[in-house]
Amino acid sequence: MTIRKHIGKILVVDDSKAVRDLLAGLLRDAGHDISLAEDGRQGWQIIQHKQIDLIISDLEMPVLDGFGLCRLVKENPDYKNIYFILLSTKDSTASKVKGLEIGADDYMGKGIAESEFLARIKAGLRIRALEKELEEKRVTLFQHEKMASIAQLAAGVAHEINNPIAFIASNLRSLNGYCEKLTECIFTLLKEIKPESLDDIEEIRKRLKINFIIQDSAELIEESLDGAERICHIVQTLKDSSRVDQDACVPTDINVCLDQVLGQIWEEIKDKVTINKDYSPLPLAMCQPLPLQQTLSHLLTNAYQALEGNGIITLNTWAENGGVSLSITDNGIGIPAKDIDRIFEPFYTTHEVGAGMGLGLSLAYDTIVNKHHGTISVQSRPGQETIFTLHIPIQA
Repeated sequence: MTIRKHIGKILVVDDSKAVRDLLAGLLRDAGHDISLAEDGRQGWQIIQHKQIDLIISDLEMPVLDGFGLCRLVKENPDYKNIYFILLSTKDSTASKVKGLEIGADDYMGKGIAESEFLARIKAGLRIRALEKELEEKRVTLFQHEKMASIAQLAAGVAHEINNPIAFIASNLRSLNGYCEKLTECIFTLLKEIKPESLDDIEEIRKRLKINFIIQDSAELIEESLDGAERICHIVQTLKDSSRVDQDACVPTDINVCLDQVLGQIWEEIKDKVTINKDYSPLPLAMCQPLPLQQTLSHLLTNAYQALEGNGIITLNTWAENGGVSLSITDNGIGIPAKDIDRIFEPFYTTHEVGAGMGLGLSLAYDTIVNKHHGTISVQSRPGQETIFTLHIPIQA
């Protein structure tokens, strides 16, 4: 397994300014991104607002000591994988055991040599990077297994639905033609009725609401045909999702792909959102259609869910730098700054428990970056707007 080059985001927590400055200098010289805190409480606040890979915490501090901070971090599912090092002047076995028992990953004395200190920091960051990579591979494997199961289910469902819905659609078209002929016959016969019978016929016509029935029958058939066509579209989507060659790259028009996804979720979102489109003519890009559609569907659904009341989603596409780009902008609640750096992490979610597994954006990242060799980024102003921007090379 190849570990990606990793610049550590490290938090140093110590009530001594001299120690903080010394450690920060060593770590910055080693190329790391450093945050500083004077005690455990301040450190805990930083952890909740900034992505941290490794924590170096003094053991004895006012307000919240190193043991207390370590316990908070390791008991929280969002932060438990942060590599935690306790640093102390105490070199007692009891302190080391206690620290390791509450979840600390390492324990160092303040008299440790500089070379050993940096080596153990490097080892901790390497472990953290390995854990991240293993988690990403686990998510990818989970996705492949899930897609295989979905493909098998989709093939069966599509087969069972396809014939009945074809019968229904065909019968509705025939029924529509029959109703048109019956309506023409009724109005033709009315013209041939004797004048002395017109009043009786008109009374029957009003009592039975014949005019309304004729008009409403046509509308009912039209709506039913529309519903049947939607089901046919769903069946076709299921068939597409069950293809064994779904991971093959094919020339794809991103504008068409975006509209197809929008059509699939339109019934769910149409009463709450206004869609603004600004598409540019695009060259065909080599894409995996199904994973790409799943990514776009997730981003559009996220944008819709972020809206408060009726909102606006703006879709832009353009060609640049040997590829195609698209952006999805919503004027919803936005993403807090503390979450921006973590939203593409597997299982990280800002939704309530049970509202999602936190896999959607991590899989979107995998699809765009790993499968299509492109880029995906996000910008957000809380309370104003969020913009997801994707770029896909023409040749993946």
